[in-house]
Amino acid sequence: MSLRLYGRLSRNVGFSTPVRSSGAGWIIWAAILYGVCCPNHVKGQTPNLIVEVRLEGVGSTTVDAVLAEDSTVLLPAGPVAELLGLEPPLTAWVTVAQLQQRFPPILVLWLPRQLAVVIRDDLLVLPASRRVRETVMRTAQGAAPYVVTTSGPFAAFTFDQRGQELWQGGYSWRGKVAVSAFKSRLGTSYTISVVPSSVFYASYTGGVTPQANARVAVGPAWLATTWMRGQNFIVDGLVTLGHVSAFASSRNAYAITVRGPIDTQIGRVNGVMTGRVSFGAVPPNPFVPPTVP
Repeated sequence: MSLRLYGRLSRNVGFSTPVRSSGAGWIIWAAILYGVCCPNHVKGQTPNLIVEVRLEGVGSTTVDAVLAEDSTVLLPAGPVAELLGLEPPLTAWVTVAQLQQRFPPILVLWLPRQLAVVIRDDLLVLPASRRVRETVMRTAQGAAPYVVTTSGPFAAFTFDQRGQELWQGGYSWRGKVAVSAFKSRLGTSYTISVVPSSVFYASYTGGVTPQANARVAVGPAWLATTWMRGQNFIVDGLVTLGHVSAFASSRNAYAITVRGPIDTQIGRVNGVMTGRVSFGAVPPNPFVPPTVP
């Protein structure tokens, strides 16, 4: 039985040739088909397009891309992987369709008039998106915007012009368990905190004002509880979907924050409704309802 291979080199030029069943013939034809069908066939071509690849909420990079004859845009896989926080790729080029297929939850848009590829990762499936999100969450929660991974003792001495002093010291084990003590004119207290993973955090403070805190962050949801002696139990929660964040607290407060070219917030604290409109480099804190002193 004989096979025949049909193909088209351009709009008006085609070819037809028999395929012989010898082993060497099959290998040659397989290599030809691979070179024609796979994106790596442009590896030796000269890039003819400058494209901005933008991951919303994270950053962007400008790359030299290739615009193929069938209007397919091929992006250099290395810079794209670095922007998305992925491991170094094995291939030289990647297409918009391949990015979408590899990470179905994300949205990848090619905007030819803007010469830009826009990537939206609302569900935080990309490592780069998760890192930025964790930094924002830690800053919003009053923690350091970085994760401590070393072990060892620490100490601090704070003083002011009034002659008041605060002594602090303790030990941290890889940022997962920490014990610290504080001494000031108000008395002596201590804190024990545990962070077994990025999902859970808990701490207890004993001494002058005993209190306990716990936080759980899973995907777009965040929940925190606070107990203090002599006060009501406090529960705070936040849910973020895309550019919209909803915050609610048992302290009779809530806020809805919408991020965009113009950031907007509407909230209620102790029965008072408040709105806020802002723009610029400093975004509104979704954990803090807007108020007017």
